[in-house]
Amino acid sequence: MKKIILSLIAIVLISFSTSASNSIEKFSAQVTINSTETFNNQEINSNVLVGFKSIESFNEFNYNDLNTDASRCSVSVTVSVGIVSVTLTAECDCSEVKATIKKLKAIALEALASR
Repeated sequence: MKKIILSLIAIVLISFSTSASNSIEKFSAQVTINSTETFNNQEINSNVLVGFKSIESFNEFNYNDLNTDASRCSVSVTVSVGIVSVTLTAECDCSEVKATIKKLKAIALEALASR
């Protein structure tokens, strides 16, 4: 009877550790840029959302493709690994979007690495 109980406990622990290790490998990230510009006395809002399914694509993304003529932007960077997620948001001049994304990205990845 003890062997059966110990075997069941071992099976449960092994399946739990396997599912935990699989969830840690799942990576996703997204960069969101919200900007507002005034045209003919009307505010025009624009949103850009870029999603990533691998850390390689997140690291290789060319931020030079993100150009806007607006003056103020809100930038959010969300990085998720398994069940852990970090979201950082900053307000900046739109001319500083690329630098802001790089800073937020570095902070988010560092926060996940230290978990």
